[in-house]
Amino acid sequence: MEKIKIGYNNEAERKHKIHIERITKLVREFFELIEKYIEPEDKNAFKPNLYAHFIWLFTNKYSEKFPLGSPEKIADFMDVPIQHLKKLSTDIGLYNDIEVDFNTLVPKPIDFSIYAESEEHIKKVRELQPLLKVLNEYRKTNHVFHFDICKGANNAIKFQDGEFVINPNYILYSHRSI
Repeated sequence: MEKIKIGYNNEAERKHKIHIERITKLVREFFELIEKYIEPEDKNAFKPNLYAHFIWLFTNKYSEKFPLGSPEKIADFMDVPIQHLKKLSTDIGLYNDIEVDFNTLVPKPIDFSIYAESEEHIKKVRELQPLLKVLNEYRKTNHVFHFDICKGANNAIKFQDGEFVINPNYILYSHRSI
């Protein structure tokens, strides 16, 4: 099925960037702390539970030196900030919906474009495209009252960044015809 780009979700992109900054900070801090005690080869292997994987590697490395102690007692003896690592692991887990490569701290790219995909939506877009072309050409040489044009078109179009464009909210959520 065909789909037509009708907009861009700037707010979702802004929030995503904030979440990326937060998760990369948390992941960096977690690995800086544990690298004092173990040498993680593949940081992505720590997903989905960073703390549990750390304890497993930590136990494997130090259980021979401390055969009778539990991992938490050994960690306490070695001044490992267990509670802080647990909190970091929990906080990182809050962002499971965001795919980040822990080795490079590069997030998986996301398309924040808004598309018309159904036949009804595509029909609305195709009906509006000639109007937008005419309005944008006319606006180059004449004064236009943007608000009146948008209102007259039932808010199917909006004025954004110096030109008339399709209003994605109208296309996707309005049941009125143009």
